[in-house]
Amino acid sequence: MFKKVLYPTDFSECNTKVTNFAIEFALMNNAKLYFCHVSKIGRDGDPLDSNEFKQEIEIKLKDLEKKYELLKLDVSKLEWDFIILFGDSPAEEIINFVEEKDFDIIVLPTHGKSGLKRFLIGSTTEKIVRHSPIPVLTVNSKKFV
Repeated sequence: MFKKVLYPTDFSECNTKVTNFAIEFALMNNAKLYFCHVSKIGRDGDPLDSNEFKQEIEIKLKDLEKKYELLKLDVSKLEWDFIILFGDSPAEEIINFVEEKDFDIIVLPTHGKSGLKRFLIGSTTEKIVRHSPIPVLTVNSKKFV
């Protein structure tokens, strides 16, 4: 059912905790997982280099491969790619990108904030959930160690 899974990441601790879930979700669905990062334009007007982000993902996947070997999960079968988008609003960039491409679902971590903090801080996840033209699966990062 889900063949193309978009997983936006800002490399925060919250995102890192949910990365395992996104990988397992893609593996269970025999789907391709697309890691996506939204970066601001560099100070001199040039986009930041996406190679460093891709290398960081590759290192994390290698570490996960070792971990999953112990759990008997074969992460080497994960088909994945890395996408970097440029702009000031991660939610807007992700929504615009999803509208242009043929993704089946977005997997997003939540911080689990509620009440006044949620309203004062604002939520990229909430904006994506409200405006996404495709299903969004939110995962509470506090549920992962």
